[in-house]
Amino acid sequence: MGVVLCPKHGRGFLFVCPHVSDAIHAGKPCPGIEYLAYTDADPELAGIELAGWFCPRCIQDDDLPPNGTVFADGDDFMSVRSALYRPVCPRCFEEWRNQGMD
Repeated sequence: MGVVLCPKHGRGFLFVCPHVSDAIHAGKPCPGIEYLAYTDADPELAGIELAGWFCPRCIQDDDLPPNGTVFADGDDFMSVRSALYRPVCPRCFEEWRNQGMD
């Protein structure tokens, strides 16, 4: 997945869940978000993380594991094509958080 081309801030990239993305774009709150990062167990992908900000609903509904979990080969969760990951502008996300929306 490529970078986000934000009309306000230019290029950037950050993964969030769909609910956080919707809240940022609507200027609405999405309380209780958490930053979670996961690593692939494949030695060829050592050091590569898939990380983002997730709301409590996605954490519960998708049964997201604890931060820092290492996934075995072939786990679809590590695919950035998952509907759980939405790219957003990191500066828009930062502005949204600075407004106390999280």
